[in-house]
Amino acid sequence: MSLTHQFALVPSSSPLPDHLSFEKWSVYAALLNQTGKKKDANAIFDKLEQQLLASYSAGSQEADIRLASLYALQGKANEALSELETAIAQGWVSDFNQNWWYLQDSPYFAPLADNKTFQRIVANYHQSVNEVFETAKQLASQR
Repeated sequence: MSLTHQFALVPSSSPLPDHLSFEKWSVYAALLNQTGKKKDANAIFDKLEQQLLASYSAGSQEADIRLASLYALQGKANEALSELETAIAQGWVSDFNQNWWYLQDSPYFAPLADNKTFQRIVANYHQSVNEVFETAKQLASQR
């Protein structure tokens, strides 16, 4: 059974049914968007955004990174970049325990791959992570 036969293209319930994760809903919306079903995709994107804003506390790095990915999938580069910078400033770290990709390889941020600001954010992010690792190594060697 195809995904679209399991439920209406855009469920009328709000919040979205939780039988699919945020990640699956956002990818589904991105696929709808890419196949020309922009109205349906935007309805899901809007519901996801509302759920994120309602369920996470203000200043949550998890909410910010998810909002950034949601905006990137919608082609809202400025909003995505702003949320991404906020998440990183609050301490978000790409973690292979959570994701199997690094920030620059994330399928959620693929629409931003050629964006110079995104590339700068990624470079700054990696520099910061490397500085933390170097500091940790120095502290460990002093023991």
